[in-house]
Amino acid sequence: MIKNNRKNATIALSVFIITVLYFHYNYNKRSSSYTPYSENPYQIDQFQVAESCQSCHPQHYLEWSSSMHAYAFKDPVFFAINTNEQNYHKDKGEDLGQFCIECHSPVAYTTNLISKPDELTFKNSQKLPNQVTEGVGCSFCHAMIHTSGTPNINTKKFLFNVVKYHIDPSNKMYGSINDPLPNVFHESVYIKDFSTSETCLPCHNLLVDGNNAEVTFSEWESSKYKTSNFACQECHMESYEGFAVDPKLFPEAKKRYNLHRHFFAGIDEARTAFPHKDLQRNEIKRLLEQTANLNINDLALITEQNKIKFEVEVFNRAGHNLPSGATFARELWLDIKVLSENDTIYQTGFVNENNELYDFSIDPKNEIDPDLVIFRTVFYEEKGDSGIYKTSPQRMTKKSDYTIPTFESFRKNYIINVSNISENDFKIIAKLKFRARSPGFIDHLGLKGQVPYSDIFIVDEKIVEFNSDNQLSILSDE
Repeated sequence: MIKNNRKNATIALSVFIITVLYFHYNYNKRSSSYTPYSENPYQIDQFQVAESCQSCHPQHYLEWSSSMHAYAFKDPVFFAINTNEQNYHKDKGEDLGQFCIECHSPVAYTTNLISKPDELTFKNSQKLPNQVTEGVGCSFCHAMIHTSGTPNINTKKFLFNVVKYHIDPSNKMYGSINDPLPNVFHESVYIKDFSTSETCLPCHNLLVDGNNAEVTFSEWESSKYKTSNFACQECHMESYEGFAVDPKLFPEAKKRYNLHRHFFAGIDEARTAFPHKDLQRNEIKRLLEQTANLNINDLALITEQNKIKFEVEVFNRAGHNLPSGATFARELWLDIKVLSENDTIYQTGFVNENNELYDFSIDPKNEIDPDLVIFRTVFYEEKGDSGIYKTSPQRMTKKSDYTIPTFESFRKNYIINVSNISENDFKIIAKLKFRARSPGFIDHLGLKGQVPYSDIFIVDEKIVEFNSDNQLSILSDE
């Protein structure tokens, strides 16, 4: 009798534990789909399509239409990453929800229009309203009435949808002009936050379980740029003189001296057909060329040992780390050649026939290009797997950071063995190169042949010629 009671008690306890775990699991799974807008979403007709702003603000519309903000929900890379990550979490019984959507289409996120994010594709996205497919549009940003805190994913509770916007989608448009022109189209309201870096925070700062994942805002916040009141907009939305509205429609409009460009220039560019790609590319080049200085220092010829010694320095002038943002997928690297006469006697930072660098994903033993220097971050997941093919921001448990902090330098010494040092002329060619994503990452997403690979930009370059008489000739020193 006692044995039966114990057996029944054991069974009852087991059933209870299983039941608790079941409901706990399903509660957490449901909570992952919960967003701050699940219970009281905004309505789509509270937001205007960007095109409706064009007639009064033609210059702003032109610039925005060429930006990655406008491309955010048209980018095939975005859709491929969303699909990959949705499938990964679904296989684990988890629901990623609108993690990728909350910043790539904040209108979709705040209206809850996409009920099944795991089934989202570029094709079916075309059935959604324009306010959604235009990505980060005019009426959403200009509905912001207050800045937001840093999103912090809670993987233990499966809370991935953590961006909280403070918006007022109404007939009011909020902005940085403190004496806006009265008009019959909408009320214009000045908010000082539009001139601060905090405006960019909700989509350019991300923590995972309290750990830094993509923290551009935090990098800026800890830099001298903040103490100098030098905001993100100074570089990414350059100031200019002009008219905020079309002066032909509003002859009473006055010239402004503190307008901001709406290219939102960064380091990504549209890789498929998109308006004004030439404008976008010019802005990217302008921005990259301002971000860093590369120098060749302390050049010395050790004649008795037939060696050349020099230092390469990269100084970060940007208002955040270099690179920043989705640094796990970026490639900023040193390409260095040493030539004796016309023969290459040393090289690092070269690519293979597939245009891939010999990093740890291609050359795990680091034998082919042992001196390769890539500035980026490397994410690690719970099991210790690392790299862009193994993990992603919301899955990371820790990261290694090889970026350059703002106003700091990276330095590396090189000692090159040469022959006939007393007879030959030598040349050092040092380049700081950048591309948004590697070809392998595009292939990994299943986009090979569908999306052109990222172009390589030269951020800075130095060329020095010299000989044993120590005669130097600096051929490029901007």
